[in-house]
Amino acid sequence: MNYSHYEMLSSTNQALSTYFWAPDSEPVCILFIVHGMCEHMRRYDDFARFLAQKQIAVIGLDLPGHGASAQEGFGFFAKKDGYQYAAECILQLKDTVKETFPSTPLFLMGHSMGSFFARYIAAQNLSDIDGYIFSGTAGPNIATAIGKALARGQMLFMGKKHPGTLLQNMAFKLYNKPFFPNRTPFDWLSRDENAVDRYIADEKCGFVFTVSGFYDLFSLLQTVSLPHWATRFDRTKPYLLLSGLMDPVGSMGKGVQKVYDRMREAKIENLSLLLYPHGRHEMLNEVNKTEVYEDIYAFIKKNILGAGHEN
Repeated sequence: MNYSHYEMLSSTNQALSTYFWAPDSEPVCILFIVHGMCEHMRRYDDFARFLAQKQIAVIGLDLPGHGASAQEGFGFFAKKDGYQYAAECILQLKDTVKETFPSTPLFLMGHSMGSFFARYIAAQNLSDIDGYIFSGTAGPNIATAIGKALARGQMLFMGKKHPGTLLQNMAFKLYNKPFFPNRTPFDWLSRDENAVDRYIADEKCGFVFTVSGFYDLFSLLQTVSLPHWATRFDRTKPYLLLSGLMDPVGSMGKGVQKVYDRMREAKIENLSLLLYPHGRHEMLNEVNKTEVYEDIYAFIKKNILGAGHEN
């Protein structure tokens, strides 16, 4: 396995940290991972190394406002059209990958906020992405409009980079409520206490989003929650949704089921849903993560030939 880290310049000349885990031989597939809110790509190292041993390469970047790409501050995408800019950065890296590996199948996986980006990109019906995985996603939520209005007001009166502490507390305190009595503020992430403690100890995780970051996040979630959203998908490509049944982001499985139902109503032909009993938000960091790793690998392996490739 070969691991590399380099910087990519965005359309605004922002340096974005990019990471690549390559197998020792030619990859049979590439998995592009889009990480979640308030985290970074290095947290996917263990999963990426697992896939590299299976001859699947993994690539990803620290999104603007995250990890080593947070030169403008943590939790801040851009001065204008933040989620569109972040999606543009993802697609820029995707184009680079396809230039380097033009005939290798490419799957796009997004976790949590990253799943919103993956769903947004899936609706663009791009021919060079062969399959999608949505991890820890969320269904439509009326509170999104309320949060967006609050974020807009705070931007006007306090500035776009003002910490969104109120919005952060409104979201995460509710997430932790089902796991009372709480050991930490992030018990909702995983049953694995060591994984939660590593997240808390990581200075590049768990930060407070800016109010404009929240505005962009809510705008993105609204976009991928529109009733007609899934009708824009390529119905022939494979899609996998996975979540824990105790994930508050996915409304304990109910929100994920709504997303799945909308995709089924859109007549997606190759659609899978995995809901793990007792699993919380980060299934890749759960106590049964090995099972989850294997399930994702099995989905990719099953659908490589189905994507029309010879590998």
